[in-house]
Amino acid sequence: MSRKYIFPFNPAVCKANRRIDTILMTILIGLVGNVVIIAIVLVMFPRAPFLLGNIIPKENFILPVRIAFTILYLIVFLSINGNLLAVAFIVCIYLLYMTIFVTNEFLMVGIGAQKKQKYKTRNSLRAVRNIMVAYRTTEILHQNFLRTVGILFVPLHALTGNLVIFSNYVVITQSSEMNGWLSAMLFMWSLSAGIFWWAVLEIGRYISTRGSRVLSSWKLGDWGSPLNSKIMLRFGKSCRPLMLNYRSTYVIGRQSSIKFVKGITRGTFRVLLTLKRGSRIGNPCGLKPC
Repeated sequence: MSRKYIFPFNPAVCKANRRIDTILMTILIGLVGNVVIIAIVLVMFPRAPFLLGNIIPKENFILPVRIAFTILYLIVFLSINGNLLAVAFIVCIYLLYMTIFVTNEFLMVGIGAQKKQKYKTRNSLRAVRNIMVAYRTTEILHQNFLRTVGILFVPLHALTGNLVIFSNYVVITQSSEMNGWLSAMLFMWSLSAGIFWWAVLEIGRYISTRGSRVLSSWKLGDWGSPLNSKIMLRFGKSCRPLMLNYRSTYVIGRQSSIKFVKGITRGTFRVLLTLKRGSRIGNPCGLKPC
């Protein structure tokens, strides 16, 4: 977006600047909290099978080799945390730009309603020649963003869904046989994964809804002359609503978050009923194995 359409920047009163600072601070607190939680897990569960020290056979590796592997493990872990911080910050800034700026500034309303509509840019942006260039540029930017990030939507959807269902099943059926800390950890896995992906789907729903509203507003907006209205009508037909998707394989629409919650609920109960029925068929007398 060109700077000539934006009012002079004042960080003291800019809401977008405050939101970016809040997002960055939240990400930093989350990553630091992740390190603290892992340290607590190392202390509470020193013999957990997912720890590197328990995977390496003690009889085949001497102590210096085990220390070297542990240091390498910590270096890889810290580098992954740093990369996650950078990626999360870039994605959050882009989504903030899409959800707050693009879906509001490209929205065209009548002359009488422009006073009620609070714009953060100059009205010259919503001129016919300017808005066509700006929207097409944003559309190309969004397509390039989806080419990089969109491929992660399908595996993340499957991973979060299966993780939530697995954690729910283990907590419900095996809570009496597990340690309280382990049950709490699985419950937090289920809760955090479910909330994370539900939030992503809600953001995608908002962008899709507002993107469709932007294109619809161009048909009814006051462009100053019948010729400009005709030009914007044809230009709107050549544009697609901005949304989060990976080609036509995975599209986040208006009901994606609701379907995700329904799928998690149904999947948990189906797993419980299926495995319970399978245990009865495999052991009809209820005999315990020797």
